[in-house]
Amino acid sequence: DGGPLRGEARVPGGEYVLGGCAAQQPFVLDSERGAHAVRVQPYAIALAPVSNEQMLSFVLDGGYRRRELWCHEGWRWLMRGGAAATGQHEAGTGERRGGGGR
Repeated sequence: DGGPLRGEARVPGGEYVLGGCAAQQPFVLDSERGAHAVRVQPYAIALAPVSNEQMLSFVLDGGYRRRELWCHEGWRWLMRGGAAATGQHEAGTGERRGGGGR
């Protein structure tokens, strides 16, 4: 139907190497240098990015105020101001509401 991919991919936990080594790769960004192993817990990730429509629906449905939609660490991040600017725009207009600074 040409619509977004539905579902998620499951990524097994394990040890993964992040970063790169300029001697082994033709191009490595400065922020990617210093290859190192990290341990990752199993997780699932959506097969497609979140659309603007899905994000708007999440915001209008109170997603930033609904604890049950967040994992423990995500909720802590949010409560520390992790999404301070989110929700400061009038839905559908792109216009900023008052009360929030940049």
